[in-house]
Amino acid sequence: MMKRNIMLALLITVFVLNGIVTTTLRETPKSAVTRQSGKCDKKGPTPCAHGAFYEDTCDKTKYYHCVWKKPVKMPCPAGLVWKQAITTCDWP
Repeated sequence: MMKRNIMLALLITVFVLNGIVTTTLRETPKSAVTRQSGKCDKKGPTPCAHGAFYEDTCDKTKYYHCVWKKPVKMPCPAGLVWKQAITTCDWP
């Protein structure tokens, strides 16, 4: 299971770095948003809506992308922070 998650994260990273993936900003339904309780030892929002993005409440330089109802922790590029309001990494 862990190998599959790592491989999926690497595959997504390769596609993003090669410009194959395009992102579309869309509103996530409030019913689909699940927040962390503030504990940093959690592994992301569960359950989560496929394709949705969630902030990491413990580290502003990271976010979660929900892939098949499993949260995948993703880093923002260096110097950027996650902004939930626009669901993307942006300058602080």
